[in-house]
Amino acid sequence: MALGAIFFLPIYLVVFTVCTIWELLFSVVRGHEVNEGMFVSTILFALIVPPTLPLWQAALGITFGIIVAKEIFGGVGRNFMNPALAGRAFLFFAYPAQISGDTVWTAADGFSGATALSQWSQGGQG
Repeated sequence: MALGAIFFLPIYLVVFTVCTIWELLFSVVRGHEVNEGMFVSTILFALIVPPTLPLWQAALGITFGIIVAKEIFGGVGRNFMNPALAGRAFLFFAYPAQISGDTVWTAADGFSGATALSQWSQGGQG
C-alpha cells in the first residue's frame, strides 16, 4: 500500500496545487468563493491518469480541464463535462504515448501449450 502512495501522492499534490491556483484566480476575478468541487476534480484526475505520468503533464491536463471544461462555461454547475475527464481526454490526444503506449502497459509473460481439448481433437488422451 505504501508503494502505491509513492506514485499517487506526487501526482495528486501537483494536481491539487495547480487546480487550487486556477480556482483562486478565477474566484478573485469573478468575485465568488472557491467551491469544494475542486477536491473531487483533483482526486478523480489523479486516479484516472497512469501512475508514471510526468508531473508537468499532470499539471497541463488539470489546467486544460479546469479552464476549458469548467471556467470558460461559467464555473460550478455550468460545465458541460467533468474537468477531470476533459483533462484526461486532452492528455490522451495530445500525448498518446504516455497515456496508453508501451510505457504504461507492461506485457505479461505468457505460456502457450497444448490444452486438453486440442490433445483430444488430435486423437490423444486428455
